[in-house]
Amino acid sequence: MLDTAGTDKGVRALWVIASNVVVSAPRAAHVRQRLQALDFLVVSDIFLSETAALADVVLPSTQWAEETGTMTNLEGRVILRQAATQPPAGVRSDLQVMAELAKLMGRHGFCDDPETVFDELRRASAGGKADYEGISYARITEQQGVFWPCPLPGHPGTPRMFTVDFPTPDRLAHFHPVEHRGAAELPNPEYPYYL
Repeated sequence: MLDTAGTDKGVRALWVIASNVVVSAPRAAHVRQRLQALDFLVVSDIFLSETAALADVVLPSTQWAEETGTMTNLEGRVILRQAATQPPAGVRSDLQVMAELAKLMGRHGFCDDPETVFDELRRASAGGKADYEGISYARITEQQGVFWPCPLPGHPGTPRMFTVDFPTPDRLAHFHPVEHRGAAELPNPEYPYYL
């Protein structure tokens, strides 16, 4: 999607939520160019990131400590986060903004309750590669997190993926050699540290 953003074959408008794709996506200069080619860019974030600086509209949004909801961490564990503090006055969660935008567009029935939205994710992902169907708020709380994919309520979860095969046509892992490329800037007397 990012490779074709702003082209005749790609999206012309984009809403980036809680992500700084100019920094996190590969080929940062290319991503910046594609975002600049969009007709309209909206970014929801807690600060003016590199991506937000390119936006036509920046929407303030709650940050992780100001909202309750699930998070799937890098090890694949789905955890439940409870709000630790109240957001500043006038700042809404991304779910609240999405639900309000849907209403303004005449689409009622969108919900801003995190548990209800998670239940919808469970149904929508059922049978897919990232199956959350067997995970519930109650189970996350009881087990202090559940590993996905977890296709059925009785499934133990998948703490370690790819122990049997890989999602490739021949079901094998494929390794590709890469050439080492040194750092663009090395320490020197004026800046003697690696960061």
